[in-house]
Amino acid sequence: MNVESVSPPAETAAIAYWTVRRQLALIAGALAVLTVAKLFAGSILELRTDEAYHWAWSKEWVVSYLDHPPMVAWLVRLGTSLFGDSLFGARFAFLLAMPIAELLLADIVRRRTGSLQAAATVVLAMESTIHLGGIAMLIEPSIPLILFSSLMFWALSKLEQTGDALWWLLVGAAAGLALLSKYMALLFVPAILAFLLVPPRNRRWLFTPWPWIAGVISLLLFAPVLWWNFQNDWASFRFQGVRAVGGHGMDLGNLTDFLALSLLLIGPVLAPLVVFGSIRGAIRAFREADGTTLAISVAFLFFFGYLAIRALSLDINTSWPVAMWPFGIAAAAIGMSHPVAGTAARLPRTVGRWWLVAICINLVLLAGAHYHVTLDAGAWGGNRDPIGRDDGYAAVGDAVIAMAESGGYGWVATTDYRTYAALRWQLRGRLPVYQINQRSRYIGFAATDLEGTNGLYVYPDGRADELVPGDGGVAAERIWREQNEGTMIIRPVDGWSPDLTPPRDSPLYRWPDLA
Repeated sequence: MNVESVSPPAETAAIAYWTVRRQLALIAGALAVLTVAKLFAGSILELRTDEAYHWAWSKEWVVSYLDHPPMVAWLVRLGTSLFGDSLFGARFAFLLAMPIAELLLADIVRRRTGSLQAAATVVLAMESTIHLGGIAMLIEPSIPLILFSSLMFWALSKLEQTGDALWWLLVGAAAGLALLSKYMALLFVPAILAFLLVPPRNRRWLFTPWPWIAGVISLLLFAPVLWWNFQNDWASFRFQGVRAVGGHGMDLGNLTDFLALSLLLIGPVLAPLVVFGSIRGAIRAFREADGTTLAISVAFLFFFGYLAIRALSLDINTSWPVAMWPFGIAAAAIGMSHPVAGTAARLPRTVGRWWLVAICINLVLLAGAHYHVTLDAGAWGGNRDPIGRDDGYAAVGDAVIAMAESGGYGWVATTDYRTYAALRWQLRGRLPVYQINQRSRYIGFAATDLEGTNGLYVYPDGRADELVPGDGGVAAERIWREQNEGTMIIRPVDGWSPDLTPPRDSPLYRWPDLA
């Protein structure tokens, strides 16, 4: 067909088609670059102490843990069984989990908006943030929580679209796996209730066995954690309950820090855009009886509101908000895709440009973060650099091995979990490493009989625990990029061995303070 014979509508459609293709190709290229950068960073950045702590869990055959349910350890074990105890192996499952979650959320957006561009933009927006695009390469319990919660909401989307009750089985399974990932999965319960109670056509499910069957499935999957807690005086629930209801006095500074951190880690433009868009998405979903959009909007807004309230009396850990932002981004993409039905409100024509500006700003910030992690030789902020704060343990591990071999020492004792985790990763079986206090962290962990053998006590300078006898020792510096990140003391311990199975009323067993 000649160009002259193409009708104006057909020509316009052809131009639009090629425009969409170019946009999708650009997004795909950007995602490919971000994925390579993430794989590169994840393969050279030394394990953070919390990551090493979770890796140590994966070496033990226990049902659950004081800090978290077991999914994070299972995923680490999956990766290391395939690729060994390497940085890539330990992080493999987490590098894989986030893209799967992004595709599930993108499909929800595509089904709700009919726009492949909106779906692809959601993926790019998530990948562009330091919080999601950066932290997704780390061993972090929030990552499997995001994966299985995304699967749960995707199943709800299919349920609402098809009306096929069998999708409830996947909803229940995904909810159970989310609970096995992190207790914060309970913060998504209001979203499920909104899906069931608000749209009139979804209320009918309450009078069928299917949602109740889904609930039973989720509880059955979560049952091992319940059984572990029952056997151990509900230790994990009581321990984490401090974060749910405890805290200090009211401090507006904590709330300010929480909001400022959101602007930094999600983006100075993207974070407010997501809050505005998710509110709009909830309004639109309520008016249009769209259960899925309402569910993911509530998932974000309730989570965000809960953390904002808790920030008034508690320091908000950097990792806690990670799990809410993917659902906020998806809800915002749907909510800002077209005007709310039944209102005169108009969506600004520049909304697409706001997404573009937000993502571009984020990509600049993310590129700087990746450069600092991988290629940079300097320390931003000296010994206050957040990357260096958890690094420099390799030299300490070498010093421990040298001292153990020269003196015939058979084990390593620590009195804080960060030193324990870092040294267990650095030594990797060459010497057993134990934290001799806070033994509640290690319920069910394997322990050899240390009686009759001598060992080494390793601790940060100035933080020796009086539980360990002796004095003196050798200093080992934690050096990272020519910065001294701290001094560790390696002290010989002769004629004494720690009690690795203390009773629950022992000072050696007591829980760490989370408040």
